[in-house]
Amino acid sequence: MVSAGRGDRWICQLVKDYGKTRPCIVVQFVQVTSESMLVIPLADGNLQPWRVAVAPSEDNGLSEAGRDRKPVAMTEKVQPVHPKRLRVRIGRLESPILAEIDDKLCLVQSLTYSGNRQ
Repeated sequence: MVSAGRGDRWICQLVKDYGKTRPCIVVQFVQVTSESMLVIPLADGNLQPWRVAVAPSEDNGLSEAGRDRKPVAMTEKVQPVHPKRLRVRIGRLESPILAEIDDKLCLVQSLTYSGNRQ
């Protein structure tokens, strides 16, 4: 079984319409046990009000090389994947970025966040 934590960045084989292999961020709390993990895909794309720019850093495993645009976390495309689809762990997001992702997840789902961030 894959050990993936909230905020970990993985190369992941997504399913259905978004079925290509791409970097993703695990957003599910470890305390929630399930046969799947909730992830958000990353892409070099347009920054929208519901997306989060993720600046490359040594910790998160992203690099500037060959990029015209910064990677964005596509919070509107949160999806479950089976842990066997997580291929390679390549980094971990910094806490401020993960907190911004939490805020955008609430935005796209019309939720009010009232818990503790971990």
